[in-house]
Amino acid sequence: MEALISLLESTENAYLRLQVAEWISEVGPNFTLFDPGEDPRTELGVRFPVNGYELAPRAARALEVAMKRADTVGEFVALSKHFTTLQSRRIWGLHYTKIAELRERESDATIDEIRLRMIDLFYEGHVPEFLYSEFPEVTANINDDGVVRFVAFGDFGSGTENQFRVGRAIETLQGTAQFDFGITLGDNFMPSGLSTPFDSRWRTEWEDVYGGLGITFYPVLGNHDYRGRDAPLAEVTYSRLSSSWEMPAPNYVVRAGSVDLFAIDTNIITEDVLDQLDRRLRESRAKWKIVYGHHYIYTSGFTWQEEPNDLHGRLLPILQDNDVDIYINGHNHVMEEWFVDGIRFVTLGTGGMSVYDGAVEEGAQFRAEEFGFGVFEFSDKRATIDFVNDRGQTLHTSEFGPD
Repeated sequence: MEALISLLESTENAYLRLQVAEWISEVGPNFTLFDPGEDPRTELGVRFPVNGYELAPRAARALEVAMKRADTVGEFVALSKHFTTLQSRRIWGLHYTKIAELRERESDATIDEIRLRMIDLFYEGHVPEFLYSEFPEVTANINDDGVVRFVAFGDFGSGTENQFRVGRAIETLQGTAQFDFGITLGDNFMPSGLSTPFDSRWRTEWEDVYGGLGITFYPVLGNHDYRGRDAPLAEVTYSRLSSSWEMPAPNYVVRAGSVDLFAIDTNIITEDVLDQLDRRLRESRAKWKIVYGHHYIYTSGFTWQEEPNDLHGRLLPILQDNDVDIYINGHNHVMEEWFVDGIRFVTLGTGGMSVYDGAVEEGAQFRAEEFGFGVFEFSDKRATIDFVNDRGQTLHTSEFGPD
């Protein structure tokens, strides 16, 4: 990393300058994402082998030097974008650790201001704040047999053969399962979200893969969906252009017969959002209550303490108090099921991007490191969850009744 910074400062090769600058802006800040490094003023320890607190400003200085050496307008503009990305992510790293520190002595309602600023500073585009405070309702079309069926998956929009193979497996199963609708669990486009609802990838990585199923999907935003100029707003706006995609806001309710689904944007959860979710859950008279978002509450290989929104401490009590049956998420690229305190926690981050390796932790009912999706079926008396891989094989089935 230090050698690349020196190279950026010294090279006369414009192409090399741009390549190194892009790498530093995108990858270099990973040294400081969770811990800005060791510094006596903050008393923060070193999590990565390089002291990010000292390295990040050196990288910023190198980008300034590269901008002064730019030969063309195009190069200068590109370098300035990389500089902005690096600086915003440096600030984001400090926000990340500051939330953990302030949580010890201040309320989450106070810390919400930092959470909102994190979105503004770290990501190039964001959804207007008024949309976060909205919690609209939509009604899903369901079959007349009294059974609600839907398909779910996350972490998929990569344009790879893995994604297309999962899509084909869903299409094959649709011939017999007859899904009423689908949900996505975030990271709908990777590695970065689409900055416009007119991007050609909407066709190749969404419509061509899932549009032929003849159902509507109700998506949520993942962390990668924020990594692109105006990408979150583009995903909300795309709802006006497609019959297969409906996301009226970052947080919303889907009414589907005996099932109420509560879609939440776990990237930025304020106390206002939690209050609204709590109220909507209390008002629900549905037989089954499901909450879904991108980030996990229980899953193997990750610890909830690493997430600044603290879903374990802030969201979980609301699920428990309101008799939520299932929480569904992506983010961890595995299939997994936990059953804790009467709630099933289902991870389905296996829609096509990659699959993570890792040991099954104590408490997990099921875990598979394969590409695939979940099939959910609800009647008045029984619920079934099938974990299906990209070859159409059912790896695990959970069947249970309402509490």
